[in-house]
Amino acid sequence: MVVPLARGVMSIARLSGEELIPLLRAKSVTVVDVRDSDFSGGNIAGALHVPKDEFKFSVEKYVDQLKNKEHVVFHCMMSQVRGPYCAKLFHRELVKANVEPLPKVSILDGGFEDFVVQHHHEKDLFEDLNERKWGFNTN
Repeated sequence: MVVPLARGVMSIARLSGEELIPLLRAKSVTVVDVRDSDFSGGNIAGALHVPKDEFKFSVEKYVDQLKNKEHVVFHCMMSQVRGPYCAKLFHRELVKANVEPLPKVSILDGGFEDFVVQHHHEKDLFEDLNERKWGFNTN
């Protein structure tokens, strides 16, 4: 599934959790977690946490910080609203700033919720994972 952008510049691809894992392990991707108050309970290892409204009002700062990255993946809890919004905003600002070459911009399909449910047993993929909060058997 793709998210269309203004002016038909390009579409932002959705990346599955299975596609993200080798990129995380190779450290060839930057993950931006735009969850707000629902951030508690853990995060993807190495993710940059920027709540959506902070990202929205400081997008130029993050364009400058991330413009030289090869691949930037956005997500929120379910990647239905905040993650896609920030990914589109980030891409538009990259284009407006004439950044070349453009980093690849993706959205984590299913968001953090799907990722943690499917991969919580792979401890290296997470930081501060609270398995009890997620309802996983910790025995």
